[in-house]
Amino acid sequence: MITAEHFKSLKKGNLTVDAEKSKTRIAEAYKSADKRQKAEIRELTGIAVNSFYTGIASPKVVLSLSQVLGITPRYFTGEVDDKSPCDAAELAKLFKKYSGGKKKSASKKKADKVNAKDKRVVPNVTDNPKVADKPVKSEIAAKPINKSNISDDSLVKLFEALAIRAKYSNDAAATYEQVKQLLMR
Repeated sequence: MITAEHFKSLKKGNLTVDAEKSKTRIAEAYKSADKRQKAEIRELTGIAVNSFYTGIASPKVVLSLSQVLGITPRYFTGEVDDKSPCDAAELAKLFKKYSGGKKKSASKKKADKVNAKDKRVVPNVTDNPKVADKPVKSEIAAKPINKSNISDDSLVKLFEALAIRAKYSNDAAATYEQVKQLLMR
């Protein structure tokens, strides 16, 4: 039996094979369920009642209806036309296919949010012409380079490669402008 905790790990998606059949079958099945079954379905999935009337056969909707009502999930997706009973192996197979693995803990989500704030967005060079005046702050710029190992031809090729990348990336464009300003001094 799939628990409410397991339902939280399900990926979003649409299992619909026949949209019209799925929409009517899911809505009819949910309407025909008694109050206890409806409460159990909503408790398992944690989704709103109107989700059962949209016609989208999401893994949560299909698996919850199949588990509580005992009808094969293939009936709700429109694959088969008979309401054959659902067995545990079929539910387990479908669950395994659409489970999203472990959910992130609250502390991990918070750490990801902090890390996302640390990443700096480089403005478009054409929008802000003063970007070139700012000093280069990166790990690469902070490390000393052994200049005797780099030939002039290699430097020219690196600068040309950066110029090409600058056409497609704002980050590369900002770096290109900064290097160009350093070379012009």
